[in-house]
Amino acid sequence: GGAMYLAKGEDIIKDCIYEGNQAVKDGGAICTEENGKVPLTIENTTFKNNKANTGGALRQSAGKLIATDCTFENNQSTSTGGSIVLNKNTEAVIKGTDKAKAVFKNNTGSSGGAVYLYQAQLSVDGYTFEGNTAKSNGGAIYQDKGASNVTASNTTFKGNTANKSGGAIYKTGNLLNVESCLFEE
Repeated sequence: GGAMYLAKGEDIIKDCIYEGNQAVKDGGAICTEENGKVPLTIENTTFKNNKANTGGALRQSAGKLIATDCTFENNQSTSTGGSIVLNKNTEAVIKGTDKAKAVFKNNTGSSGGAVYLYQAQLSVDGYTFEGNTAKSNGGAIYQDKGASNVTASNTTFKGNTANKSGGAIYKTGNLLNVESCLFEE
């Protein structure tokens, strides 16, 4: 993690700004390892202009991520997850209650312009994914094979692009459940 590396234990991050951080490998701003069932809770925090190989802003490996009203803008990865990578055995709940803050905007990655998940669970509610770009597949979300599950509700996907397939969502995983979402150009 360019700014923070978190291993084992509960972590709470509120009202912070992570801007311009870089990591050669994982998590431009934050990288987590082996958190088990203990959550990483992030509230009302902005991730902007962060860069990494995987997870331009955040790479979560195992454990639980709870993110509420966070902004992910102009983050970049050279590989997977322009903003977030959720690896094996990770459960992520990303919830927006303030539409002005709850956004993934103009993030770029090879696979998953905003979010990439591999054998992980993602529930996103009340967010906007806008202008995210994947050089390969999944302009906003790339759901990789295996036991990956994605639930998206009350979420807007606007102007996301992929050079190959899935301008908004690319799915090869287990379950995709989309409810009350808006997809627009």
